[in-house]
Amino acid sequence: MYSLDVDPSSARGEEDAPGCRREPLRFQFTGLSVWLSIDDDDDFSRAIDYMSSSHGIFRIPENHVTAIYGMDLEENLARQKFDIVRKEFGRWEDTLRPVGVIVDVEIAGRNGGLMDMAWSEITYSSSTTHERMLDRLHEIFYDGTCVRQGPWKPHCSLAYDNPEDPALTLHATVDFIAKETPSLLTKTRTVTGMSLWRTEGTMEEW
Repeated sequence: MYSLDVDPSSARGEEDAPGCRREPLRFQFTGLSVWLSIDDDDDFSRAIDYMSSSHGIFRIPENHVTAIYGMDLEENLARQKFDIVRKEFGRWEDTLRPVGVIVDVEIAGRNGGLMDMAWSEITYSSSTTHERMLDRLHEIFYDGTCVRQGPWKPHCSLAYDNPEDPALTLHATVDFIAKETPSLLTKTRTVTGMSLWRTEGTMEEW
């Protein structure tokens, strides 16, 4: 079932904030985003909870794979376009196969970087079908005015942190997944839904 949700704060509880011991992520997100929901056997939720509580960072509101982000659209127009998506896409026609874990840092303006952020993610393989559906989403929302730069490897982020001296490490992430949530690297995921979110400002402000 597809949904329309432009209030990500409803996806997390107020209890998430007290566990944040590090400086909250400073990066300023912009606009509206389309997220793909994937089937979860609670391993994603457990991994995201672990990353937040063990490293003292603000919790990502909900596990998701981003399809589009940073859309500068008036909200009512975005809702109208999302209604078109909801009618046209009966289901996401491809599955997501995990291919690895990435923990990295990006600095805006350095080596092509667009944002100042550290992050950890589960990376998935892409496909001709996945790319075709992303192309169609962009066509609907941008009316051909913005050419999508692809391919874009799908991923599900587990945590974000500021880029200076980040708490996230590849060893800790892989170790937890291997011991506690192995399905994240062994199970092919199905896209179960799609939603429209307002992702404006810092993640704490969502």
